[in-house]
Amino acid sequence: MQHNPQEDYRDMQETRKLYSGLIMGYNSIFIPVGAGAIALAIYSFRENVCGNFDIIPISLWFLFATSMICWRLLCHHVDNQIVDLYYRMMELEEMLGEENQCRYYYSNLNNKGKKMISDSLDKVEYKEINTYHKFKDICKQRQRNFYTILLNTCHTLGKNSVTARGHDKINYTVGAVGMFFLIIIIVKMVFLP
Repeated sequence: MQHNPQEDYRDMQETRKLYSGLIMGYNSIFIPVGAGAIALAIYSFRENVCGNFDIIPISLWFLFATSMICWRLLCHHVDNQIVDLYYRMMELEEMLGEENQCRYYYSNLNNKGKKMISDSLDKVEYKEINTYHKFKDICKQRQRNFYTILLNTCHTLGKNSVTARGHDKINYTVGAVGMFFLIIIIVKMVFLP
């Protein structure tokens, strides 16, 4: 059975959309749970629901922490599945003469990926190819196939070739909120009984 590259590419894009939708679904489940845990803890502080026994705020912090850890792990897992699609999508783009995924991939290269691409072009300084268009121009000047360089980088480094694409900032923010939440609970228990 012969595959139609256009249909395969469309299927890959649809799969990517489904994965992105799954991440949004996780967001709509776990963010409200975490926010609800914080809201209930604040309510229990204001109304002095627990008196001197602060099991409710601590339990709510554990609920918050557990839901946020699950959320971030699930999103990270799904995001890795999306990154796994990159190679095949770029392969199909080469067949179709498209460049959408190639451009996106190139714009999200991390330092390892940038170094590998630089080395592939005879150690050209990355600042000379810091945009996708400059990269394509250098490839053309050196008579190199930019698809082959991108595919080789993606195949060799896989997930280790791209940045976190914003997920690291979300992880740090969630961690900071969790620590702040815990500090408030400890301060309330120790200094404001």
